[in-house]
Amino acid sequence: MISQCLQPSSLEALKLALVQSDRPLFAAGGTDLVVRMNRQSMTQSTLIDLSHMDPLKVIERRGDKLFIGAMCTMQTLSKSALVQSEAKLLSTAADHVGSTQIRNRATIGGNVANAAQCADTVPALIALEAEIELMDSKGLYRTLKVDDFVLGIGRTRLEENEAITGFYLPAARLRSAGGYAKIGSREKVTIAKLNGAMSCIQKDGHIGQVRVALGSLGARAFYAEALSEKLENLPVSQLLSEEVLQWFVEEVDRAIPGRASQPYKRNAVKAVAFSMLEQTIFESGR
Repeated sequence: MISQCLQPSSLEALKLALVQSDRPLFAAGGTDLVVRMNRQSMTQSTLIDLSHMDPLKVIERRGDKLFIGAMCTMQTLSKSALVQSEAKLLSTAADHVGSTQIRNRATIGGNVANAAQCADTVPALIALEAEIELMDSKGLYRTLKVDDFVLGIGRTRLEENEAITGFYLPAARLRSAGGYAKIGSREKVTIAKLNGAMSCIQKDGHIGQVRVALGSLGARAFYAEALSEKLENLPVSQLLSEEVLQWFVEEVDRAIPGRASQPYKRNAVKAVAFSMLEQTIFESGR
């Protein structure tokens, strides 16, 4: 049962709200929270509404990194010229989230905090080696890799006295080539049955520093290390070969051996891989 609602509009006010709250429930865009509240009773007594937190709605350079505030909506990410220029695959992932109405409300912080295995932005953030920034009730900050933050379905490393403030994309991944793709039951406005993101650096017709992340294969999106290592130093001209697509199939076999969904996802991953690789080839040629 919700006994009080706090609406901070500054980082100082957010810190105070965290002090006043016992196991707070955060409202960002509300696209996931409202569904949860309709389906189950909430044990938290304090709702912290983040919709007035303008400091968490910024996209800006901080040193050599790109900072994206936790309250940036999917529509903001998909339309931002800075994100499109510096982290195109994240912009693409955001554009794949739900309908226009959902994208106008859903935030990147909420998408990650909800920790759904099919979340669109999580594979993109993992592929980009993004770090998540957290602030506690004392105003102290800590960062950790998004890959380490999400633990499983609905489970993260967020402490009870912390709030997500934003994400940092490292300089080494900015302007990297790559892509994002998903497959679901419908072409549009669909929950991903399989999704993935890829980031790499192109040099002399070859790709390097490859990071592939896959979602909806198990309880959380993950960095596909073995697959990424196989792709390392591959000529761009060979990315769409049947051999490379088969490497993605092998990753599915490693991730969900014996699952009832394995045969479907062995086929589906080829479509996801082809789209990601095609985008990567295009981005490599820019």
